[in-house]
Amino acid sequence: MKNTLKRTLLTTLLGISAAAAQAGVLSLDHYNNPGPFGGPEYLYEGLGFSPYNSGTGYASADYYSDYTINIVSHRGVFEINAVALATFQNFETNPSGPYAITDVTLTGYLGNQAVGTTAFHLAQTDGVYRWYSANINWLVDRISLVGDGQDLLQTYTLNALDISPIPEPETWALLGVGAVALAARHGRKVRAHTVS
Repeated sequence: MKNTLKRTLLTTLLGISAAAAQAGVLSLDHYNNPGPFGGPEYLYEGLGFSPYNSGTGYASADYYSDYTINIVSHRGVFEINAVALATFQNFETNPSGPYAITDVTLTGYLGNQAVGTTAFHLAQTDGVYRWYSANINWLVDRISLVGDGQDLLQTYTLNALDISPIPEPETWALLGVGAVALAARHGRKVRAHTVS
C-alpha cells in the first residue's frame, strides 16, 4: 500500500510538472491588433504586443507585420523556443520585395537584462511562414524582433511563437502542500488501520 501511494504521488507530480513545462504554439490566428503607433499595447493570450508603427506596420487576423515588434509577458516568465516568420510580400511590385526584410534579430530579456540575441536570415522570400529556432531557448519575460531594413516601410511578418510557460514559485508551493497533505492523510489511515 505504501509503495502504491508513493508511485501514485510521484506519477501525479511528474505529470503535473510535465504538463506545466510543455511547449505550446501560440498562433496569431485570431490576432487583430488595432494599432497604430502611440496607442496602448495590444493584449493577446497574456502577452502585450507593441502597437504597430503608423504607416509601416499592419496587423491582420492572423499575423503582425512591422520592422520592430516588442512583446511583453503578462503571464510570468516563459521559455522562447521558436518563432514563425515570413518576408512581407508586395506582389504588385516584386514577389520578393521591395519591402521584404530578410534578416531579423531576436533579443530576449528577463527583467531589464538581455539574456540572449540571435539573428535569423529569411532566405526564402516567398511569404511562407517558417519556424526559426537556432540558438534560442531562453527564459524571458520580454522579447524584441527587429528587422534589418534600411527603410521603415520594410517589414517582415510574425505568425506564431513556440513558448513554454514556466510555473511560478506559488504553483510549486501549492503542489508541495498537496503532496504533504496526501502523505499525512495516508499516514493517518495507516495508523487507524494498525490500531483497529
